Amino acid sequence: MFEALATGQSSVQISLRPLDRIFRLGAGTALAVVGISGGNWLLIVLGALLAFLGVYDRCPIWRAITGWWRERMSHS
Repeated sequence: MFEALATGQSSVQISLRPLDRIFRLGAGTALAVVGISGGNWLLIVLGALLAFLGVYDRCPIWRAITGWWRERMSHS
């Protein structure tokens, strides 16, 4: 990360470790299942968000949205 910033790259992509990814997906799925079984929409949404945090760095839609947002904010 420091080498990339020292060479002038403005952004650095840090990937999740496989264990972190599996933990987030598992915990998010478990939370969503508890929410579904209890009819609690808040737990379902939180579980889905936690599961998404396990795969967000590989999601092309997320990359497109954040790239657009960064570009828009840099021109402001």
